[in-house]
Amino acid sequence: MRQLLTESIALSVAGGCADLIWAKWALAGIKHISVLNLPGVSQIRLDGAVFAFTCFASIATGVLFGLLPSLQVLRRPLAADLRESGATAPLGSPRHRIVFGLSTRAFLVVAQVSMSICSANWSGSSVEKFCSHAQRESRISDNWSPDR
Repeated sequence: MRQLLTESIALSVAGGCADLIWAKWALAGIKHISVLNLPGVSQIRLDGAVFAFTCFASIATGVLFGLLPSLQVLRRPLAADLRESGATAPLGSPRHRIVFGLSTRAFLVVAQVSMSICSANWSGSSVEKFCSHAQRESRISDNWSPDR
């Protein structure tokens, strides 16, 4: 159990660190784009609150997604799993179906894939809105003159 939790937390913390590095690069890129004349862009920064939230979210994710497989390992003795894993054991036997007719592992995979698809969809639409807003602001500032 300890090894599963340790691996899960280590992977999630590594992902959180990669996210912070990506956020720093993205923020630097946004600040250096000359087309964007958005107010308040220069005030955006990565501070302690962002770092604390990322650490908390990474550790909570690691514990949550590492605890369920760990509890499954503790629930049954290893000898029973080895005996049952022979050629006669049916895949997805009713005893292992937990949620929506899926095993816990299969349910977590489906949940992770669906959340990643939703996240990719959301980020794509956010980038599209951000770019269209930046283009609109650029056209307005090019055509606007205080003398009119």
